[in-house]
Amino acid sequence: MTQITFSKRKPILMICVLLGVIVVSTIIITFLLWTTMSFYLLKWLKRNIDAKLYFESYKNSCKTTLETYGNLPVKRIYIVRTPVNNFLSFLLDVITWKNYSRQLNQYRVSSNDNAFFPIHTYMIVEVELENKMRKSIVVEKSNGIEVTANFRKYESQDMLNIKLKKEDKFTLNKLLNKTKERIGNQQFFNWHFYKNNCQQFTIEVLKSLQKNSTEYENFVSQEAFFKAIIIPDAVMYVINSTINAYSLMESVYFDLTL
Repeated sequence: MTQITFSKRKPILMICVLLGVIVVSTIIITFLLWTTMSFYLLKWLKRNIDAKLYFESYKNSCKTTLETYGNLPVKRIYIVRTPVNNFLSFLLDVITWKNYSRQLNQYRVSSNDNAFFPIHTYMIVEVELENKMRKSIVVEKSNGIEVTANFRKYESQDMLNIKLKKEDKFTLNKLLNKTKERIGNQQFFNWHFYKNNCQQFTIEVLKSLQKNSTEYENFVSQEAFFKAIIIPDAVMYVINSTINAYSLMESVYFDLTL
């Protein structure tokens, strides 16, 4: 009886899967056509080809974290680096037709470092609760600013403690506001592969802490690598547009679930 029922449902399931593939494929193709056409239109009109950046303030989830922990005293700060995840590398390869991997391998040869791998950097900020317990908060730049107490520590992470003095008394809100006021909202809240990535954001926060030592900068910065990776303007425009589309969907999802 079960086999008969399944055999009757199998064509319906196959049709649903096929329709799903067609819908997703149509959305992707339409998006790529739209970004390509808008890129060349902007080029022809001699307009700025950088896609309009999406974020102008914190995400709702970040606001909740900052409201809960942002005004508590900061006791310790770590800068953290971890290899860029394989999924992001895969996406870059897809969108650049494997050119990203070719340039990465060329950089490994030219720098004589076969073990080199791009890193993602962020900060772990330890705040003191009213009961004298401690809470760890992650501050990082992904498609926008992320501030969360919900995170994992991985074996691949390297952590470096920032040397804070006893007289260094501040809160997470004050630290982030100081950085935002100095670099501006657009640079603070948004992401860009070259101009505004996670490494640059971490360095800007270190500047706000007045911790500009070579030790810290060498730990988080791969400036020579970013100079060696060349992504064409058209591809960069597609990346920016994709980031904005993802950010929009993310905001809608969290607005519906919060």
